[in-house]
This record gives sequence, C-alpha cells and structure tokens, in this order.
Amino acid sequence: MTHPTSRTHSISLHLATMTTPPPDAAKLLANQLATRLMQVEDLPRLLDSMRQLGFFNGRLDLPAEHASPLPALAVGDGSQTIGIWEPVVVDGQRHYRRGEVDPFTASRWAATETIPVKSDKKRIVYLGESVARGFFFEPHFTPALAMEAMLAGEGSATGYEVIDLACNGQFMPALFKLAHDALAMEPDLFIVFAGNNLLEPNALWQEMAPNMAQALRRGEGVAGINRVIESWLVERVHGILDHLVKLAESQRVPVLLVIPEFNLVDFGSDSVAGAPLMRTPEAHTLWQQVWDEAQTRLQQEDWVACETIAARLRELDDGTTSHAWHLTARCQMARGDLKGARASLEQARDAMLWSWPLLTPRRPQVVREAILAAQERIAPQVTIIDLAERMQVWRDGALPDREIFFDYCHLSFEGISMATAEMARLSRKILDGVDADWATLVARSPRPDATIISRAHLFATLHNASWGQSQEIVRHHAEKASQSPEMLKLATLMGDLACRCLPGALCDIFPEVLALDDPLAVFRMADMGERRHDRVIEALSLTFTKHDPLLAERLKEQLIVNHGPGAGPMDLLEPYRHINNWCQPGGEWHKSSTFFSSHTEESEFVLHLGAISRPLQLTLTCRMAEGIASGATVAIALNGTQLAHTPVQSAWTTHTIELPVAHLQPGKNLITVIWPFPPAVPTHWNQLADRLEAGLRPSLFQTWGEIHTLVVE
Repeated sequence: MTHPTSRTHSISLHLATMTTPPPDAAKLLANQLATRLMQVEDLPRLLDSMRQLGFFNGRLDLPAEHASPLPALAVGDGSQTIGIWEPVVVDGQRHYRRGEVDPFTASRWAATETIPVKSDKKRIVYLGESVARGFFFEPHFTPALAMEAMLAGEGSATGYEVIDLACNGQFMPALFKLAHDALAMEPDLFIVFAGNNLLEPNALWQEMAPNMAQALRRGEGVAGINRVIESWLVERVHGILDHLVKLAESQRVPVLLVIPEFNLVDFGSDSVAGAPLMRTPEAHTLWQQVWDEAQTRLQQEDWVACETIAARLRELDDGTTSHAWHLTARCQMARGDLKGARASLEQARDAMLWSWPLLTPRRPQVVREAILAAQERIAPQVTIIDLAERMQVWRDGALPDREIFFDYCHLSFEGISMATAEMARLSRKILDGVDADWATLVARSPRPDATIISRAHLFATLHNASWGQSQEIVRHHAEKASQSPEMLKLATLMGDLACRCLPGALCDIFPEVLALDDPLAVFRMADMGERRHDRVIEALSLTFTKHDPLLAERLKEQLIVNHGPGAGPMDLLEPYRHINNWCQPGGEWHKSSTFFSSHTEESEFVLHLGAISRPLQLTLTCRMAEGIASGATVAIALNGTQLAHTPVQSAWTTHTIELPVAHLQPGKNLITVIWPFPPAVPTHWNQLADRLEAGLRPSLFQTWGEIHTLVVE
C-alpha cells in the first residue's frame, strides 16, 4: 500500500493536518488577506479600497446564514430605520433619509436618498427580492421607476408615488419585518414581488432535518427529501399568505402579490453535475448505462427512443434528476408539443430541490399551486399576479427564454416592462377602480439606453458563467455586451479579476472598480476569485477584441502569471484550478476536507503554461470505494488525449505520469481524470440520517472517486 503524499504549500494555509479542523470564515478571510498583503506593491491603495468596503469598521459581515421564523405581526411606529433609511423629523414631520452604509449593503437597495412625507398622492410601497430590484439594470432602470412612469400618464386626480423597498437577497422573514415597519410610511397599497427566495436554506434544513432523516430511514431515498422540502414550502406559503391577509385587514392596506416565473428554456437546471444516491446500488449502475444510451440517441435525433429512455431514467432515479425531464422536454419540443414541454421543464426545475443550496433561487411549482389554490380565501385583501400564466398570454404561448430573462429568474428589459405594466394596471384598478390598458402601459415604460442594456448583458455574462451555464449562453450575453464600446473598461476589469487567485476585493486593481461608482460592479466583482472563470475569460476575449485587439493576449498572459508554473510544484486541487461555478457539488470541499471527491465520471483540472521546453510530471494519489474490481484503472487525459491508465484500489495509491511536450500547449491545458464505474455498494441511509439529526448536511451525490494529491512539477 502506498501512502498519500503531503499536500502542497498553498493548501496547507487552509488545512494544516489531517486532524486539524477546517478554519472558519474569519480565518479563511485572514489567510486571503495575509497572502494579498505579502504580494501587493501599492499597499496604501489597497488598504484605502478595503476601508471603503468596510473591512476595518465592522460593517462588512462575514458570510453567515441564520434560520429565521416568520415574524410576529408588529406595526412600525416610524421611530425605527426602514431598510437603510433612517427617520428624520423636520418641522414636526417625519421623512426618511438614506443612512451611511458600506458599498455592499448599499448595492442591495434602491439609490433613493430621501423618502418624503406622505402627500396627497397614492403611495405604493414596493417590496421584493433581486428580481423586484431589477438586478443587472439597477440603479439606472428598475421596475419601480418604470411603474412610476407608467402611472404618471394615467391622469389620476391625485397621482401616484412608488416607494422602492425591494432588496437583493431578501428572505421572507426580513421582508415581512420591512413591511410591518413600512406601515409608518402610510402606504395605500403594498406590492410584494417575491417567491424565489422561499428556500431559506438554514431555516429549511434546521426545521426539517428530523423529517428528512425519517424519510431516509423509511427507505424513501432522495425523493423522500424532496417530498419533505415541498411540504415545508407549502406550509411556508400558507404562513406567508396568512401574514399578508392579517396585514391587509388590520391596517386596511390591500396587497398585490406577484408570483415569479423561471427561465425554463435557456437556463440549465441540471448544471449541478452528477446524479444523486439512488435507493439501490443497481439503480445507479443502470441509470448511467441508460444515460449513456440517451447521448447516442440524441445525436441520432431519435426522439421516440429518447422519450422511452427518459421515462426509464425517471423510474430509476424517482424523478430526482433534471436530466431525464430535460430529455423529455427536448422530445416534446421536437414534435411541437409546447404544453407538454413546459410541464416537463417545470419538473426539471424542481427535481433537484434536495441539492439546495447548490441550486439557484427559484419558485417551485408547489409554491405557485399553493398560492393559486388559496386565491378565493385571501381575496379581496390580497390580489395575485401569476407571471407564468400572464407571460404565456402576452407571448402567445411561447416558453420563457432568454428574450425575457437574463439568467434563471432575473428579467430582461422586455420582461420587466411586461411584468411592471401588469402591476401598474392592477394598482390602478385596486386604488381607483380604473381598468387601464396593459399595452398602453407597456408602451410608456422608459427604455434604458444602449449602454445600460449592454452593461446588464455584461453582468449576465459573469452571472451565467458563475452558475455553470453553457459557453453558448455566456457568449450570447458577452456579444450583446460588446455592442457598446463604453463597456470595454468594465469588461477589461472583469476579465482581469477573472484571472486572479484571490477575491476581487483583495486585488490591487479593485480601487478601479470602486472608482466606477457602480454599486452592482462592487457587489458582483468583489467576490471573484477562488475558482476558475474560464467561460468569462473566453467569452470576453472573443467578443471585446473588436474594441481592444490586445485584450485576449493580455488576459492569457495574466492567467500564466497567476496560475502558471512557479518555483515549486503546482497543486491542481487548488480551487482556481478546478472549481468553475458556484453550484459544483463539493465546490467547497477544500474548506471542510483533506481530499477531493468526484461526483462525475470525469474530473477536470486546468493548467496554464507559458513557453514549453520540457515535459512535466504529474503525481496522482487516489482511491475508490470498497469493492472496486481488481485491475480497474483510472485514465489520465491531457487536452483530450489519453496518456495513461493507472491502477486504482480502495486504498490510497500514488502514481506518477509524464506529460510530454508534444501534448502540452502554451496557454490553457486541461488535465482530466476519467474514473471507471464505481462498484455497486449499498448506501448507508441510516448513517446519512444520523448526520441530518446531528445538524450536518450529508452529501447526497454519488461518489466516483477521491483524490488526495494532484501535483504538477
């Protein structure tokens, strides 16, 4: 038996020994900061940017999530801060002024400086999450601004004002507290545009862990966890609706509730790679064999066979992967069955709720159904806008796609205009009994200029890549962004930060991001760092070279400087040489374990090289589960060419492979570890249930193999 080699220098910053517990968020941040300070040339400039970001005054919170119950009803008396707006009394009248907050906090809220005293105008208080904020467009164009413009042309006797209290990343408990506090603003109508953030992760897993554990002990597998989550969501919806009705009845303020829609066509819900543990070991073996056959039939466009295969996949995995549902939808679209395709794509969106928080925010079907089922009970206090149904009407039955969405749920200009016009129409009807014309309201929406639209597409480029979407959709948004030469500066900074090994906020060029005075740029680019950004770099290099012919070459050189060979060995298990999106299973393994687990047949690692004059040596220490067949081998490929097959056992074994000059290339090189099919071993469901009951979240993905060391020198 060969023992694993020692992990290399950089990983030892985080994981000193096999027995040392992983550091918490504060230690990780301190490690990153210390590394950056050792490397930085312009230290005063970096420290100044960190002060602006709140590193030294306690205003920048470390990543933390807290489970929150829905709050008890408590009406605000006007003395408390509402969101980030503080009460100020002038001449005996109370208005609200924006408080001093750090850029991260500021970027979550509207740019409004002052909320005035209530006037004769009908006051609409607008609440919601990032979709309601107009994420990607803010602060230049938002649904609240569009709605105010639409209503301004209605010729109302009193007029209307929209108070924008929508907040990026808002969970429902905080939203309800905000609503209760905002009663002090004397609203005539509440609009609540929310539902994508109902899956509050810590609240869900803390409250429902015992139920999930029971489902596993009963033999229900991952499908049982899905059922528990759906039941929790339905109960959560009932609690939310009760809150809204009480709020409306007690304060005589009607509520307009907007149910969000999801980008069913262009956002891959199965970007979370790998299949879950299945109820029997044989099921997983069969599932993979059937899935491999599906790829062949897809290439042949044999839709009849594909639909039969998809049904077999769903039978094996109990409907807990989106792969089978997406395959079914492709077959249905091929024969023109849009209604069936919509239903299958909705199932695909909801199939992997068990993998939260790896999935993007979304509004599951059970949430929509629970709200619609309560429609008669909650009327007339609460009026509902169902965007799924409305968008079908507005778009003549077309499925929701990139025309109305930038990513999974954030709306394009067209999507915002359509949804906002419906909010304005019903606001007019509720407040004044006037049935305004929807198409007329849509036409009144102010349109952002070309630069703002290109800016939105640029951030969509980064966001889709960060969520593991296809190169095609990432490149689509980059091409749209590049239509405005004014975006070159921001695209260059984004590309440069994408090449770094540290969070953007700790990079020496981040003061240039702050100088743009763009809250969304600060919010989205400050955390770029400890993962690969291949798709962003490739898309920007391809599309923005028409404005800067040298951009692609500069980014390539930056990658080599940051990720290329140094004086010592290169650890390919470092996050920025392996992790390429937020929803990669085990994406934070390096913070909680001393080895990497692969949840897919192929594990891909990147190596950036300058001039190549001699071969490199790859050292691999790996293992697979007990029961692996004698003589099984792991294949090693370099840039698509298999170079070696090395034996793999259930014990750690170390192998050395030469990477010949003939197969290496300047720039990006891909090293792929290709695993043999894992042995069919029983899943220890009771052990997983034990972890749940102990407050731990177990991995529910199938493991193909594990790597302790992967070093190039």
